[in-house]
Amino acid sequence: MEIKKLVGDNIRGYRKRIGWTQEKLAIRAGVNSEHISRMENGTENITIETIQKLAGSLGIDTYKLFIKESYLDE
Repeated sequence: MEIKKLVGDNIRGYRKRIGWTQEKLAIRAGVNSEHISRMENGTENITIETIQKLAGSLGIDTYKLFIKESYLDE
């Protein structure tokens, strides 16, 4: 699986798991909601800093965004 798709799927999975919209995650992480959409769809390159912001906002360790379907295992 392509890494951008994997990370995007995990962002979406964790976000939905806590019941947040893309807009709410964007506000919490300090990024644009359109950027969240493109990340979740695997079409956007994501910086390490943004990944850290998203993970922190979602309340997870950063590495969990790189593990296939890790949000299902918690």
